[in-house]
Amino acid sequence: MEGPVLVHVITKKGKGYSFAENDPARFHGIAPFRIETGETTEGNEGIISYTKMFGNAIVKLARENPDRSDNGGHVGRYGA
Repeated sequence: MEGPVLVHVITKKGKGYSFAENDPARFHGIAPFRIETGETTEGNEGIISYTKMFGNAIVKLARENPDRSDNGGHVGRYGA
């Protein structure tokens, strides 16, 4: 093959986990839950979400590399 190849993949949300297959909207970005029942768990204090952790890492990298032209110097104003 020469040149770029585009692969279009269609997935099914929650495939293989009956609770998610039956209610995919509820299991899209869900809080921590019990695998056996599909019910969300209480007491998530102190647990950092992937989104927050990723955002913090990006801000840290941008602050450590202020000479990078792609961060636009905005980190000081919008950083976490």
